[in-house]
Amino acid sequence: MAGSEELIERSEELGSIDAALEAARRCDGGVLWLRGTAGIGKTSLLREAGRMGAPRGFQAFQATGLELESGFPFGVVRQLYERTVKEAAPVDQGAMAPSVAAIFGAPAPASAGDPSFQALHGLYWLVAELAERQPLLIAVDDAQWADFPSLRHLLYLARRLEGLPVLLVVAERTGEAPAPVLEELRQTASVRIEPRPLSLSGVQRLVASTFGEDASAEFAAACRERTGGLPLYLGETLRALREESASLDASSIDAVLRASGEGLESHVWRRIESVDPEATAVVAAIAVLGERASPGRIAALGDIVPPRATSIVAGLCARGILAGEDVPRFTHPVVRGAVEARIYPDAMHWSAARLLDREGSDIDDIAGHLLACAPRDDPWAVGCLREFAATALRRGAPELAARALRRALEEPPPEVERAFLLCELAGAEDAAGRPEQALAHLVEAARRTSATDEQAAIAVSRAEILASVNRFAEAVAVLDEALERFGDADHLLTQRIDAELISYAVLFPGARARGLERLATYAGNVPEGPATQPVLTAMAYGVALSGEGLAAGAALAERALQAESSGGRFEAYSWLLAALVLNFCDRPDLAAAVADEQRAQTWREGHAGKIFAVELVSAFSTWRMGELPTAVSGARAALAIGPPGAHLAWAHGTLAMALVDSGELEAAEAALAAADPGHWLEEAVGSFMLYGARTQLRLEQGRLAEAAADLAELRRRSEESDHGLRTPNDLGRPSEVLVAHRRGDAAEARRLAAAELETARRFEVPGYLGLMLRLSGMAAAPEDRLGFLRESVAQLRDSVFRLEYARSLIELGAELRRRGERVKAREPLAEGLDLAYRCGASRVVSQAMEELRAAGARPRRAVREGPDALSAAESRMAVLAACGRSNREIAQELCVTLKTVESTLMRAYAKLGISGRGARAALPEALGPLYRGSSRKVQGSPL
Repeated sequence: MAGSEELIERSEELGSIDAALEAARRCDGGVLWLRGTAGIGKTSLLREAGRMGAPRGFQAFQATGLELESGFPFGVVRQLYERTVKEAAPVDQGAMAPSVAAIFGAPAPASAGDPSFQALHGLYWLVAELAERQPLLIAVDDAQWADFPSLRHLLYLARRLEGLPVLLVVAERTGEAPAPVLEELRQTASVRIEPRPLSLSGVQRLVASTFGEDASAEFAAACRERTGGLPLYLGETLRALREESASLDASSIDAVLRASGEGLESHVWRRIESVDPEATAVVAAIAVLGERASPGRIAALGDIVPPRATSIVAGLCARGILAGEDVPRFTHPVVRGAVEARIYPDAMHWSAARLLDREGSDIDDIAGHLLACAPRDDPWAVGCLREFAATALRRGAPELAARALRRALEEPPPEVERAFLLCELAGAEDAAGRPEQALAHLVEAARRTSATDEQAAIAVSRAEILASVNRFAEAVAVLDEALERFGDADHLLTQRIDAELISYAVLFPGARARGLERLATYAGNVPEGPATQPVLTAMAYGVALSGEGLAAGAALAERALQAESSGGRFEAYSWLLAALVLNFCDRPDLAAAVADEQRAQTWREGHAGKIFAVELVSAFSTWRMGELPTAVSGARAALAIGPPGAHLAWAHGTLAMALVDSGELEAAEAALAAADPGHWLEEAVGSFMLYGARTQLRLEQGRLAEAAADLAELRRRSEESDHGLRTPNDLGRPSEVLVAHRRGDAAEARRLAAAELETARRFEVPGYLGLMLRLSGMAAAPEDRLGFLRESVAQLRDSVFRLEYARSLIELGAELRRRGERVKAREPLAEGLDLAYRCGASRVVSQAMEELRAAGARPRRAVREGPDALSAAESRMAVLAACGRSNREIAQELCVTLKTVESTLMRAYAKLGISGRGARAALPEALGPLYRGSSRKVQGSPL
């Protein structure tokens, strides 16, 4: 621990740092949190961590949150990585994600994707790539003042450090109001350190170190009492006493009181003023310019000739105010705070913005200074702030974009620009998750413009935001009014309004009549433009749910899934609904195939909403087909990447459904508990999946009363919203049959089964019909059971619904066994057992094994080797690896760490009986049918 002798009474803290560094060196990365009041020694511990990491081969990245720079987007990120990125070889820079390169000065890309996700994801992989070369120590001081985008990066990174040789050390000053994201980041820490003030003995040791001689107990006690034992303040007091040549006994107690009473600020300024009369201007310029404090800029901003400014900087370094580095920095955040307390930065920030603009600097740097000063009624400032806001949005910082636009409104802008600026502000606020503020600004923008096209576009934006917070009735009212007022103004604009209205007709029962009316205006023709995908989806929905022409409905839904929206705009709701229609038509295989085709492109774009939709479609469809490992993995990927909103209910419900079928009931309970309370509300899109999943879970748990209560709620919602339409693959009605059957109410079970079987036959969909035939057989009188069950097996035999087929086989075998036909029972039971095992349905497997034993067979033990032994995660990762994905690409696609991929693949190799350098090449053969059945889904690299 080189240099550790300089830190007094910090052996425990240094030991924790030492252990965390050693763990990170062994690829067990984590977060170490330093928290305490100003002057307690956090910065010294951060520096010591850097010194301790160097002999172990750690590359250190350091940054400090600065109060005056909190408006600079990715300011801390740039402090951490900018030098490394700019020194990288051109080939390395070329391989960097454009969204990441833009943070460090490259032009921000215009992308249809989600720049916020792209930046977070790209920065994570930048760190991961650097960590492949050597262990990393990432140290951030005064995190309470770090800018929001940088804190989001640290949080995203902290949650994915498993398996990386990275130690993230964060120091936070107490007494400041923490941002919510900082509190979330703090929760990720595995090691927390809160240094204590120095004891009397520690004070005596510091006095001896400073003066070269011991102090009396009275002197030391006075020093500790006056400084609180805080090392920084004690050190400053001792420095002042040494300059006065004070003696170290009781006679100097008055000097201690005087020196400590002056406070750190006075000590710092006395040292500054002792260097040069113009040193005040130099430190003020450095405080304002921060990381951009080059010698020329310091001189220009401080109005000092360059040679003299350079000389003053050197003197300040000698006096311990500045550190002797390429860019002058204050030696400690508290020293910087003492300087900032006495300067008036408003005018200097304005001058700095003008100076940087003349130099052609990044708009980030210019706007950062404008955000820190008062309005000047200057159109130049408005233009800079709007340019910065647009750049911030492209770089994934909507919060800062909104802040800049609010500041531009205060400047103020010319009246002709105010409506445009309000719309831009609303867009930023919506992206930042502030819909109410966005709506208010759109209403104001509509009042300030008379242009028809602008008012219509504002109406569409309002409706989109209202729909995103489940206020569909208001969204429809806004669109309806816009159609009446502006419907003839612009063909494409009319289509945009129709696209929203028609989508809401499917999603929101109260909008159905108006939406179908607008759909009818297209007279069965699919338009070219913004309404293409919504019109196709609505047509497919109407055809499929009317119970007629399911093949035609499936064809329309498939076209909708493949349709590209005008301008690259992704209609997540339409896409998801089209996928559901394909599932309603018993074509989950088509929905899964379209999702597989889209996957690589969506990951390359980095569009979080589209990735969510693709993974959810894949998860929902593969769950219906009985591919439970893929369904569980896909649902978890959707939840890991999905933007917040009620649509997450779909993913939570799908995950819970797949887990119930897999026999993982505790995990299913946790998946349902993870859903937000708002996801269960009636107006929340996808809430039906939560109720359906909880019903299945309660049935498996034997909690029939609770299952019945959930079913009652599902039925109530269905009756209020369907208006004569029926979903052929209903989540609730089959469960109602099961509840009645398990309660022993045979008459009710038969009545429900008969009614639903009639509907299933009318729809002629094999999966649902096979399911209802099986339930009818279970509920039927003894003499009728075999007929229903044999028909169920025949219906499902050639379908894609492998788990349903397995269940029907097992039920048929069980009925044969109950009739005493034990030998005949074994064949369907054995086939059902094998199918259920391949599907990953452990509870169904257990049922089959029990029936086989009862039938006199000796069923094989659970498979411990081969493809059937793979878990859900092992199966999906092994298939991806067999199809040529690298470990990094697998980690990116599944939103897991490299370590998780490596350890999971090692387990898969062991179960498959392959090892060594040729293991990956041997995967296709070792996986056998699992590879051949899944390789069609894996096309290209995800990123």
